Amino acid sequence: MRQDLRRQTALTREAVERADAADTPIGELRQQVAELARHADRIDAQLGSIDRLGALHEPEALASLRTRVDTLSATFIGVRAHLAQEEATRSDAELAETVERVRIETEALKSIRGADPLPDTDPRHGGAGEQNTGEPPRGPKGTG
Repeated sequence: MRQDLRRQTALTREAVERADAADTPIGELRQQVAELARHADRIDAQLGSIDRLGALHEPEALASLRTRVDTLSATFIGVRAHLAQEEATRSDAELAETVERVRIETEALKSIRGADPLPDTDPRHGGAGEQNTGEPPRGPKGTG
C-alpha cells in the first residue's frame, strides 16, 4: 500500500508539473495536490508504524488506512485523468485552429493567383487546355 501511495503521489505531481509547463490552466490544482500529498505522507507514516504484529492486532486500523489509501489513490487518478482530458481538448482545439488557418490561407492564395491551372493540364499531352480525344497527339504537319 505504501509503495502504491507513493507512486500515485509522484505520478500526479509530475502530471501537474507537465501541465503547468505546457501552460495548461491548472488554477489551484498545484496547492490541492500538495495538500493531498501531505495527507498521503501522514498515511504513509501511519502505515510505517504498523508492523506485521500490529497489523494482526489492529485489523480495524489497517482497514481504515486501506480505505484512506484507496480514496487518495482514486483522487490522484482523477486529477491525472482531468489533466489528460484538458490536454486532449487543448490539442483538438489547436488542431482545428491550424486546419482553419490553412483553409483561409489556401483560399487567399486562390484569390491571388486566380483559378488553379492544374485541372486544365493534361500531363499526358504536356499542355494546358488540351482535351483528351482518345487519339495520340499528332506530330508536325506531314509527319503524322
